[in-house]
Amino acid sequence: MNAPIAELQQLIENSQLSEAEQKARLWVQENPEEIEARITLGRILGMRGKNTEAATQFEEALQIDDKHFEATFYLAIANETQKKYEEAIEIYKKALNLNQNTARIHYRLGRIYNNYEFSGKSEFLALFHLRQATTSENPPEGAFLELATIGPLSRSVYVLQNGLNRHPQSLQLHERLSWYLYRLEKYADCVAAIESAYKQGLD
Repeated sequence: MNAPIAELQQLIENSQLSEAEQKARLWVQENPEEIEARITLGRILGMRGKNTEAATQFEEALQIDDKHFEATFYLAIANETQKKYEEAIEIYKKALNLNQNTARIHYRLGRIYNNYEFSGKSEFLALFHLRQATTSENPPEGAFLELATIGPLSRSVYVLQNGLNRHPQSLQLHERLSWYLYRLEKYADCVAAIESAYKQGLD
């Protein structure tokens, strides 16, 4: 069968994940050596919470091409979702070796190190990866939110302000910034942050 990418995307957008899974399984069944088919099925399975099956599809894709970036990246996500954090870290590192300029991997690594203690270097590694993510060309919004949880509030405010420079429409960044300003007793700045969110229609 021809690659049903457009049809599958439409089903996903319409939240018809069961039907999307069936069509993706048929695609893989008829084209077992097609990496795109396996990655697409794996991603749909992940959306449905079938993370063990999703990981299997990504692993099968890597059997075909062990240096495929997307298959490696999504396998790491599948492991992270299953709380297999040490395995996820190693696979994310492998993905970084395949693509050094991806902020989303640094963000995910930073988030894992920030929330789960692996060694005495966890905070250092969290800071390193989150800073890599937030200073990249296309920094994820979540990287600023995660980095703002580390260190003193004054530094967190600076991080969130930088985040808003990159993501001015982010309600979460506005809310977090106003909360931290309130905790620092900078009430005028807090009100200004809230007013800025309202002006942009983020209420």
